[in-house]
Amino acid sequence: MTIKIRVFGIGITGDVILLNMLSALFIAIIAFFQDSPVRVILGLPFILFFPGYILICALFPRKGDLDSLEKLALCFGINIAVTTLIGLALDYTPFGLTLRSTILSLFFFILIVSILVIYRRKTLPESDTSAPLSQSSVFGYSERIKGEIMKFNDENRIIKAVALIAFVFITLALVILKNSPAKGYEASIYASTPFLAWIFLIGGLSCGYGITVYNVYRRNENRNKLWVLGFLLVLLSSIAITSLHHIRSYFLYGSMDVATHIGYIQHILSSGHAGTKNIYPMTHIYLAQLSQVLNIEPVILLGFIPAIFYILYAAFMYLFARTVLPSRGSAILATLAGLAIMRGCTVLYPCGLTTLVIPMALYLFCKSNTPSKAKVPFTALFVIILILFPVSHPIPAIVLILLLLTIWVPGKVIATWGKSLSPPRERSYKFNSIAFLLLIVWFITWISSFFVWESAIRNLEILLTEGAETNVDALQLKIEYAQMYGYSVWEQFFKQLGGVLVWTVLTLAAFPVLIKRMRRDIKLNYLFAFYAPLIACALAVLFGYFSNTTGLTRITGMVIIICSLFVGFLLYEGLGHKFSRNCWRNACISGITALLIIVTINGMLVTYASPYTLHPNDQVTFADFKGMDWFFHSKNVTIPFLSVTINPLRYADMILAKEERSGHGDIRNIISLPPFHFDYHNNNSLGFSYEEDRYMVLKKEDRVLYTEVWPDMAKYRFLPRDFEQLENDDSVDKLYSNGGLDAYFIHARRVP
Repeated sequence: MTIKIRVFGIGITGDVILLNMLSALFIAIIAFFQDSPVRVILGLPFILFFPGYILICALFPRKGDLDSLEKLALCFGINIAVTTLIGLALDYTPFGLTLRSTILSLFFFILIVSILVIYRRKTLPESDTSAPLSQSSVFGYSERIKGEIMKFNDENRIIKAVALIAFVFITLALVILKNSPAKGYEASIYASTPFLAWIFLIGGLSCGYGITVYNVYRRNENRNKLWVLGFLLVLLSSIAITSLHHIRSYFLYGSMDVATHIGYIQHILSSGHAGTKNIYPMTHIYLAQLSQVLNIEPVILLGFIPAIFYILYAAFMYLFARTVLPSRGSAILATLAGLAIMRGCTVLYPCGLTTLVIPMALYLFCKSNTPSKAKVPFTALFVIILILFPVSHPIPAIVLILLLLTIWVPGKVIATWGKSLSPPRERSYKFNSIAFLLLIVWFITWISSFFVWESAIRNLEILLTEGAETNVDALQLKIEYAQMYGYSVWEQFFKQLGGVLVWTVLTLAAFPVLIKRMRRDIKLNYLFAFYAPLIACALAVLFGYFSNTTGLTRITGMVIIICSLFVGFLLYEGLGHKFSRNCWRNACISGITALLIIVTINGMLVTYASPYTLHPNDQVTFADFKGMDWFFHSKNVTIPFLSVTINPLRYADMILAKEERSGHGDIRNIISLPPFHFDYHNNNSLGFSYEEDRYMVLKKEDRVLYTEVWPDMAKYRFLPRDFEQLENDDSVDKLYSNGGLDAYFIHARRVP
């Protein structure tokens, strides 16, 4: 029974009162006890859950509008959208994004929407009212879970025993990882991570795939929830892998773009505004809000945010697949396919994080086009997403534009030429057209106010009129360069894109099977419709390569998401085949499980940059950060400096305030390299290479780059003895060293 409390004669459900009381208590904690640990305890639900929960309660007050997973996923997913859009609105006010403006705006949002919740619930019979956090809802859900866990028979006992062993494996892996922190720069996170941890993680992952595939084959997904155990094993293993750098205490991971993003967040925290040059401020606004509310440094938050987005990706990938595919089993396999190849976003990349939200956008789009009593609320949520995406990153916004532009095409084709097929289910073409126009107008309005718009138009004009260099030309030069040093391009292609290639082949193989099934099952028409946006995204990727528009190549993430639908459908059809012998049945289950494991391992090996992919580890150590902090605040700003891998502008974005950067004319977005072998093959002193004095900064990555990542190029670039000779060079003074980063001053000796 739902608990109600009467206030001024109005019955208010307990969840609404609880949310508002906790929100008010949190504001009181901020006002009087800012350093209390209670701030984090109350701040987490306040910033991560409360706004989304109260909005979902207002839009879906009736039981049956949403199931439990939909409610939970939407509460967290929409919460991110609402919180960041409120932050964006504050950015354009005189108040700006401060702690006070953030918590008060969220509190008043919760309060105002609570009034709407009370009104909407009052219009419904009490038995028809949905209150997810009420005592009866929580108790009923926990009882159902307990019933599934406590249900035992011979089959269940084996599955639960295997799941228990797998959970122990993952737990042991996490303990091993936590007790083996990085002690400095590592050329490969894979080689530096204890081998036993990998065995446990892959073991847990394999058990998860096996349990899930077996239950889908037995068609148990509708009778019990044992497949959830397998799914959780896969999800936990995947999160552990994508959070490996955080678990092993990396100070920072990612190409130096991450340092610039941290700089954007710090600028918001110091000034209260995102700035006029930030084209995708939503990620930075969200991290700044979290930092303000929880009083936690942005660098610390970076380790948790990708994991949160990855969990949302998994939940909405399943919900999206459920709306498109005809059975729960095929949706489960499609979700596994999406998890196997989409390794998540390991670092703070606005494009990567927004790509993980695409399944939520696709789910809301599908529900907005499905006739039901809840169609209007789903449409409202989809409009929120349309507003959110262009200001989050242009590439995911382009993906939605392509979706709205092409999703209707297959239906028209079937209606015109597919006489032998079932007629397409009627869709709201009017809604799609309005949504497309809204998105394209908002997208152009937003993007055109930044330099990127003019740059893209100018590059396209140059390409069409003067024949500028394309990404294919640049790629061809890289291929020729790699082959010149003896590296296999095809080997790297299959390493980095092997999983995508396999899923693409299976997507093509699903086409004739789908056409055959569509004659009997009209529900599959909607799945067939997604071939159009898939082709559009693939063409956009090709256009990105054959033009000088680099960003379009990032649409590959959307291709993976849609391919996963067709892969799940095809695998389910394979499991649904009636085998005459048990050995064939077991071979099918084992084959599908093995395929998922192999593709997962392929994706796992390219999740992090390493010598395996001929790329140095993107690790930034604390010694690098402290060393560059000392260097920027100690050097003569009129003297330039050299480095092998350090991009000065990226470090400056993270370390220096905006006013400090303006005084550094020596900081540019380019790496000034010293001569190869420090020119010791021509001179016995580096100073003879320069007519003017120089600084030089070297970190451990520079010293191991050509011994552990590109050893075949060491004789052409830098050898270990070059660094040894540098230490004895009388034209070079060592100014600073902290065990990870060294700063030098080079006295010029060459006569002009």
